[in-house]
Amino acid sequence: MSKYYYYLVAGLPELTLEDSKLSYTVADFKAELYPDLSDEDKKLIDLFYLKFDNANVLKLLKDKELVEFISSLKEGDEIADAVFPSYLSTFIFEYFNATAEDDFLYEDRLAALYYEYAMKCKNKFVSSWFAFNLTMNNILVALTARKFKM
Repeated sequence: MSKYYYYLVAGLPELTLEDSKLSYTVADFKAELYPDLSDEDKKLIDLFYLKFDNANVLKLLKDKELVEFISSLKEGDEIADAVFPSYLSTFIFEYFNATAEDDFLYEDRLAALYYEYAMKCKNKFVSSWFAFNLTMNNILVALTARKFKM
């Protein structure tokens, strides 16, 4: 990150093991953090929140309630990455142009595109974190598949 945010950890609420319900949500964290970040650091934080956008995109596509620019993506038009992340553009185009022979889960394809996009981040720590997270998730899936003999 381009700035040092020393106050960040000190300002977080105290959590204990006995807490059965967290009163501080991810949305609360973002709302508190975001206003004080530089524009460069906001882009880094946005990478972590795109995961939630993935689920929203899938809901939009399933409900057929598409926004105007999604219709243009369907036709193969391109939208600037600053307006709409390029991996979502790729996914939406693939979603509407998939054939019956394409045998994949949309959630898996979207996650793969998301990780590929995030690992291209210019911040080495953030891109390394996404690579590590992808590796850990793949290991967990492999272990689960082995456990159930899949």
